[in-house]
Amino acid sequence: MSRLVCYVCGNEVDNKSHCVREMMHGSCDQFAYLECSACGCLQLMSRPSDLRKYYPSDYYSFSNHQPGGGVPGAKLIRRFKNRLCFSDSALLRGAVDRFSPSRSLVSVASARPGHDARILDVGCGAGDLLRDLACLGFKNLLGIDAFLEADRPGPPPVRRARLEDLQGSVWDLIMFHHSFEHVPDPRSTLALTSELLRSGGLCLIRTPVIGAAWQTYGVNWVELDAPRHFHVFSQRGLTLLAEGVGLTLANVRFDTSEFEFWGSELYKRGIVLNTAERHGLSNYFSARDMKRFRAQARVLNAEGRAGRAALLFRKK
Repeated sequence: MSRLVCYVCGNEVDNKSHCVREMMHGSCDQFAYLECSACGCLQLMSRPSDLRKYYPSDYYSFSNHQPGGGVPGAKLIRRFKNRLCFSDSALLRGAVDRFSPSRSLVSVASARPGHDARILDVGCGAGDLLRDLACLGFKNLLGIDAFLEADRPGPPPVRRARLEDLQGSVWDLIMFHHSFEHVPDPRSTLALTSELLRSGGLCLIRTPVIGAAWQTYGVNWVELDAPRHFHVFSQRGLTLLAEGVGLTLANVRFDTSEFEFWGSELYKRGIVLNTAERHGLSNYFSARDMKRFRAQARVLNAEGRAGRAALLFRKK
């Protein structure tokens, strides 16, 4: 296995392969992943011919997760919390991030976009984040997702489309919220992203990154999410790819949650993620367990060793 070539950095010395099971939906299909000995990135070695099997209609990102459903004041509370994410007060931003996190919005707020900024969300699913931004006064929003069954007119609009379909347009901020790891050719995707950005424009990528949990759980690490995640990058590897297309790292913020730990513990026990969520996590973990997982997440975020990060790149 020492001659396997890393897609990210080209290294072919002492790379390893790992056998990883699909455990979100429970097919338990097995997939080989390469681990690069140089940059540390993981990458799927052989891709399924039909990916739609692994993105069923009830896939979590295609569902509308906006609150409501008869809960009094839920939408007002969500809107108030969302506004705090964009507060000029670091104290207020820190409070909402710690006690009622909206990690997607916090990462967008770190880019400091104006309300007239042209913002594109790639792999947006049902478009929940875009609706939150629209409620906060952002006007020029578009979401695209290649796995949607049909366009959703909005507002804001969400299209069944790929980034390639938008060639010729210009954007101030292009976002990938846990979608970049799903693209088959991240180098080409970043190159096209750079092309679509105005000079000085920003690319925000929230994605799993190699951290302490990979070392602890190995092939049971929930963020591998075989075979949907084609690549799981190290911070160094993703920065190398971005620099190659004219994007420089402006900021990085680690933002994992307790999910990284309870999800990995389920896989370690051979338990399917969707099954556990249907039965209720309280059947598998105590309140003390969940408190411990949240504490682990906070520590690793602070230390820069967590398994999720928001990386902000600026076009030169």
